[in-house]
Parts: sequence; C-alpha cells; structure tokens
Amino acid sequence: MITLDENHVYRVDGRTVPSVSSILDLYFPPIQFYTEEGRMLGTARHEWFHAIIQGIELENEPDELIAGAVDGFRKFMSEVKPVYISGEKPYFDEVLGVCGTPDLVAEIGGVLSVCDFKPSAANKRTRLQLAAYFLMLQRNNINVVSRYELRLSNKGAYRLEEHKDYSDMKRWASLVAAYNAMSFYR
Repeated sequence: MITLDENHVYRVDGRTVPSVSSILDLYFPPIQFYTEEGRMLGTARHEWFHAIIQGIELENEPDELIAGAVDGFRKFMSEVKPVYISGEKPYFDEVLGVCGTPDLVAEIGGVLSVCDFKPSAANKRTRLQLAAYFLMLQRNNINVVSRYELRLSNKGAYRLEEHKDYSDMKRWASLVAAYNAMSFYR
C-alpha cells in the first residue's frame, strides 16, 4: 500500500520511501526562484490538465496566470489526441526502492506512453524523471513504450518532446544507488 501525504512523503506499507523528486533534488537542486506561489500555480495547472484530459468540465475559467498553459494543453489535446489511461497515481519501484507519481499515462500515437507536464523551459532532470517513471511503470506491469515531456508556455503553445535515450534508465539507477549510499552515511 502506497500513501503520499501533504508534504510529499511517500510511505509503502508504513515505511518512508524516497521519491523520484527527492533523489533528483540532490543532483539537480531546485532553482533559487522556487516559491510557494509557483508551487500553487503548478498544482492549479495540473488540476486543469487532468480535468481536460478526462473530459471533465470545470465551472470556472483558469486563473489568468495559467490560462496560456491551459490553452496550450487544449491545443495539445486537439492536435495529438492522447488516449487517457491514468494520471497522478503513485507507484513504487520495488527494485530501486523509490516512489513517484507520473503526470500522465496515455496512448500517444497509438503507443502506450508516460508523459510529464513542464513549463516551457527545458530542464535536464526531466529526462531522468521520465526514465524513473518508465522503469516504475514497467515494474508495475504497465508496459509503457515511450517517454514524453510536454512543455507548455504561458502564451498558449506547447512542445511535445520524446526522450529516446535508453541509457537514461541506467543513469537513473546509478543516481539512486549513489543516493542510497550517501543516505547510509547521514
């Protein structure tokens, strides 16, 4: 049984387990401009994206600070036509001992894929985050084939980028091993 509390702490059968984000934060520290307001806007964006992809009509309009990203997501839906399987569901990778919550599992172009939603600027950690989710889903018998980063701008545009370097999975496993070794000495 996986639980995720309001502080983003994962527990598997009551035992605290590191998250994909906590491991990535060690190697790719959050930027200095991270704010509580930014976190709240990110949460609001994800709520809108998940409602839209599931065909849920929300009664209000999105906050003007996220309206452009919501428009970009609608454009993605219209042009790419992903078929929703699941989203925002926590998983546990029992091989690496890590938990994470992929933004989206969907058929994209007829292929089962994992997709993560990001702001417009590219971030190096996303490739590893998607590798982590790919392995995690595979180990939970969800046979995803492709990994996508969906970057959404505040100007109503989107960019869907497929990550194809399978060495990312090996690199992810190495980072987890180093994180675990370092944690032993703390």
